[in-house]
Amino acid sequence: MKKIFTLIAIAMMAIGANAQTKVYWDGNEAGNEVEFQDGIKIAITGNTSKTLSGGAKVDFNGETLQTIKVSNGAQNTMYMPAGKVCTKLVLYSYVNYDKEAKGGDGRTSYWKEVAGGTYDETTAKIMTHYIANKVVEGLDDASFDIPNLSEVTFTNTGEQACFIAVVTMVEGTGVENVANGVIDINAPVYNLAGQKVNASYKGIAIKNGQKFIVK
Repeated sequence: MKKIFTLIAIAMMAIGANAQTKVYWDGNEAGNEVEFQDGIKIAITGNTSKTLSGGAKVDFNGETLQTIKVSNGAQNTMYMPAGKVCTKLVLYSYVNYDKEAKGGDGRTSYWKEVAGGTYDETTAKIMTHYIANKVVEGLDDASFDIPNLSEVTFTNTGEQACFIAVVTMVEGTGVENVANGVIDINAPVYNLAGQKVNASYKGIAIKNGQKFIVK
């Protein structure tokens, strides 16, 4: 009985530790790596010569927030604050391409890679909202479950994307796995950059939210 109560207490702690953070542009200075709300940082790691900057302002659940503009096609890395890991990432985005002004739809745009998972036009949620005369009406949401990573990569393809993110974080202790009492022996393995790796990988790896060394 005592063990059951202990597991319930751990589960409640894990639930209580969940925290959601809206990540958006808030008068930040443009740069290759920028710090946002709650100490979350984003860097354009796929092209260090590129910079993050502010996109259009949008209506986001009743708030007027400014989006974050990324470099087209370059991988980005979102860094959680110390002691935190990401369990879910939702990207609310639009395509920074004025179809009316340019006389065409442009290239098909979507998130082609998130946390090491890859997507194509048949598996990704295609971005359907575009900017027109500096105005955006609506955002496309794409939700991703993240395997308890402190660093999450994400990359778009097609035309340039602008986004607001909602990040769910927990303490990086792995208690959520203990509370569930389930360990998936077939769970994928990731490196510290959030990329899936195979059996030949050597170094620090993450599986079931736990770090270990593969020699």
